[in-house]
Amino acid sequence: MQLLEDIQKTVAVLNDELVIKRKEVEEKKKSAEEIEAVVKVEKEKVEVESDLAQIELDKASELKEYIGKKKESIEGEVAVAMPKVNETMEKLDQLDKKQVEFIKSLASPDEKIKQTM
Repeated sequence: MQLLEDIQKTVAVLNDELVIKRKEVEEKKKSAEEIEAVVKVEKEKVEVESDLAQIELDKASELKEYIGKKKESIEGEVAVAMPKVNETMEKLDQLDKKQVEFIKSLASPDEKIKQTM
């Protein structure tokens, strides 16, 4: 009989401890679910930001490619124009003051002369 009472007391203590543990587990579960909800919202925000960042990266990549092509095109045009610019500069260096004064004194100079003035 004593053994039965001891077992009943032990079972009662274990049941009390179980009730306490269940409450603790429920509280931890609730806390974990709240954290999970926050993490889910933050994850969604990060995904949106990541998508926006990828769009901007794609735009930047396209712009970089366009600028690279434009740069090549302009460098080609400059390479073609530079000999003419250098030749013109040499010819301008050969002009003296009297020639410039003569050109300025013309009443109706040729169209090409007007363009250079």
